Amino acid sequence: MRTHYAIIIFLLLAVSSFAEDLPGRKGKIGGSFYFSEFDLKSFDKRMGIKYWLSNKLQLGSTVAFMNRRRSEETLSDRTEQKSTSASLSIEFNRFFLRSGHVLPYIGVFLSPRIEKTRYPSSQGNYTIKDVSFDIGLSLGVEYWVMPSLSFTGQYFLKYTYQKFTDTQFRQTYLEKTIAQFDANTFYLILSIYF
Repeated sequence: MRTHYAIIIFLLLAVSSFAEDLPGRKGKIGGSFYFSEFDLKSFDKRMGIKYWLSNKLQLGSTVAFMNRRRSEETLSDRTEQKSTSASLSIEFNRFFLRSGHVLPYIGVFLSPRIEKTRYPSSQGNYTIKDVSFDIGLSLGVEYWVMPSLSFTGQYFLKYTYQKFTDTQFRQTYLEKTIAQFDANTFYLILSIYF
């Protein structure tokens, strides 16, 4: 994984030597592609759109779809877990600098998410439905390679409120609500502006 980041940093430095001065960003709109883990067993598609309200303020929205599979074996049973989730987030970022190629920022975001996990096994089928709502801060740096291309490193500090519903044989037997703080989510974001 460190090799991936080293290659990306090398490419950024190589391309930045040809970068030109950036015009104002107000009114620019762009598409973003998010990368968090290089795990071939999980399918995570996260894409978004960014709109610059001014040279220091940015509004963004992200849609994410995730599909994961995981197998577990115990002494008495083999279970294959299948998870599917979808989320939508809205974020508002405030940048500290008006110009330059490296722009640090702080932002706030809201994100509802729905997830369904199935555990088919020889003892019966279990289903867990998870509805969560995230609110938090994002810290990041956007690096402009050229006027229409940027890379962003973004770190999230979030508070999550979740409600689980656990069913077996179409009978609900557990409902649980959890509130937790999470500070371990990092994304590398590629943005292409028009």
